[in-house]
Amino acid sequence: MNPLSLLKKTKKRKDPDLFEFKFSYLQVGVSQLSEKHFFAENLTMASEMFTFACSKENLKIESMEVKRWNRWADRWEDVN
Repeated sequence: MNPLSLLKKTKKRKDPDLFEFKFSYLQVGVSQLSEKHFFAENLTMASEMFTFACSKENLKIESMEVKRWNRWADRWEDVN
């Protein structure tokens, strides 16, 4: 049996890459900036998590900024 064919059969499925997203937001009637962090495959999934968390806590959001952590450059980058 060919050793390469064994490697192909035993090769594990690659998990999707996860990115850290930071949501900085102001609540209605609150002057202090708050943050929530989520690990997700993309901005859409992170936004859904943020929306769910806000609905569970009954947060009313006045303004928001989203950034994604670039682990190679060691900095937050704008995504919106």
